[in-house]
This record gives sequence, structure tokens and C-alpha cells, in this order.
Amino acid sequence: MDIAKNKYDLITTPYVFDVNEAIKMTEIGVDIIVIHLGLTVGGNIGAKTLGMTLNDSVNKINIISNAVKSINKDQIILCHGGPIATPTDVEFLLNN
Repeated sequence: MDIAKNKYDLITTPYVFDVNEAIKMTEIGVDIIVIHLGLTVGGNIGAKTLGMTLNDSVNKINIISNAVKSINKDQIILCHGGPIATPTDVEFLLNN
């Protein structure tokens, strides 16, 4: 089944929390995989405690991304939440 070709012509962007969810969503043909890393830290309304470090995030993102890309090399993947709160955080992830 290719969910991306749905009758409502909507873009599909499910949040995934682990590699198994990411694989399932890729297999059904979603448009964009969003790797969710937990509550965003910092800012005025962000979580006060860090659930995952940036290094932990790099590992999780790489594991999920590699699994997804093994199924669909063209799959669009976004990351959200957890320790990703500033441009510096994003730069760290992109460099690692």
C-alpha cells in the first residue's frame, strides 16, 4: 500500500520514535519520516531536564536513518525535539 497516494492528496509526516516504527512507515510509503527525540529542551516552554544528549541523538538518528534509507534511498527524513533546540545543535548533528 502506498499511503502517500491517498485520496485526499495530503502530505504524510508521521513522527517515529524507534527504528521499527520508521521501517513500517517507510514501507507504507509516507512522504516524510520525522524522528522524534523527545521533549524539546530549553526556551520559555521547553523541558527543563535533558532526556537525551546530542551524542545520543546522533546515534539514534543514524540507526533510524540507515534502516529507512536501506528501504528507500530517497526518503526524506526530519528530526525533531529532544536536545535539538538551537542552530548550534543542528550544526552538531549535521557534522556528526
